[in-house]
Amino acid sequence: MISVLIDTMLRSLALGIAVGLALCVFRVRNPHLQKSAWTAVLVAALVMPLLMRAHGAVIHAPGVLTLTPDAVSAAASGSVRPGLVAIYGAVSLFMCLRHIVSIARLVRIRRRARRVADVWAADLQVRVTSELSGPATFGATVLLPAEHVHWSPQKREAVMAHERAHVRSHDCQRLWLARLYQCMFWLNPLAWWLERRIASLAEETSDAAALQVVGDAPAYAQILLEFAAAGGRTAPAAMGMSSRVASRIERIVEGRGAPGEPRVWRRFAAAAAIVPAMLLCATLQFAPAHLASARGAAANSPRILGWPRLVKYFPAKARRAGVDGWVTVAVTLDDRGQPLDVRIVTEDPRNFGFGTAAAAVARVVKYSNPTGHNAQIGFRMKFALHHGPSPARAAR
Repeated sequence: MISVLIDTMLRSLALGIAVGLALCVFRVRNPHLQKSAWTAVLVAALVMPLLMRAHGAVIHAPGVLTLTPDAVSAAASGSVRPGLVAIYGAVSLFMCLRHIVSIARLVRIRRRARRVADVWAADLQVRVTSELSGPATFGATVLLPAEHVHWSPQKREAVMAHERAHVRSHDCQRLWLARLYQCMFWLNPLAWWLERRIASLAEETSDAAALQVVGDAPAYAQILLEFAAAGGRTAPAAMGMSSRVASRIERIVEGRGAPGEPRVWRRFAAAAAIVPAMLLCATLQFAPAHLASARGAAANSPRILGWPRLVKYFPAKARRAGVDGWVTVAVTLDDRGQPLDVRIVTEDPRNFGFGTAAAAVARVVKYSNPTGHNAQIGFRMKFALHHGPSPARAAR
């Protein structure tokens, strides 16, 4: 479980870094295009585990470790992975519950809010509530505070233009998706960065829409400042207009607040350009590390010479359940390189037959032991569901 999470997070992080570099190299500054690109990265990161597992069953061994007897004994003394899985799951569950509670609170607020039927709100679902101190977008609904009756026409027009842009761009749904990814992969720094980046770009594009309507940057900056000064209760599961005000006002005052909105096909192209990188990160299999390890091993060290055809060793129970597994094996070799003893050091997860399968593989692997006496070699095998050549083919 932990190995799969780490593998998924590293691949998603690699995708995020690649997209960030591409945006810098091609000087993509338009926030609309950036939002499309980073939303595509978010979706790709969410489906990455499915892409990694939606393939045929083979076994590949990503690494070979030379373990001393002391190291093997220390590893065999116990595994902390079940505890780590429990801690990770507990934190994820807590974050998910907090997110669900936040959404449920907004649902109750929306249900109790009074619907606005005025002409200026005809094209949107607008509701008024006294439970929020500032305007916010929750799904397709715009929530206004009770104080909106005291706003000037210019302020109301600016607010409606801002929130209308959120609704049309589905920014609140993007925020929920980012929070979901954050809950599932909270160890990944990309999850936290994506949530902040997408929310920031959503506010920037909505500010641009409001500026086009107001036409007065200082006046709109003053409106934002008034909302920030009012403070009060926030809506974490909604797009609140009073969030991240300092950086937004600075951008508006510097004249960077009204970027042009690109055509739909350009935003679609920005998102579609992520697909090849996503597929590459999800399916790329690096050269088996045991080959490089064997080449770099000293001439007098035991090493692996070849692997059998591994597909038939994948446990049937794990194949039916769609489960990946990691097994660490310690093999004692005689002076001719023949296995005398095979010991399973760690097996994750248990009860799927990975240990038995790994022991069977370890007994038919071809070894070399130039030491002239009994020696021990250890290695890890990853049982994974994916497309691509098996290690046996790669070794040949």
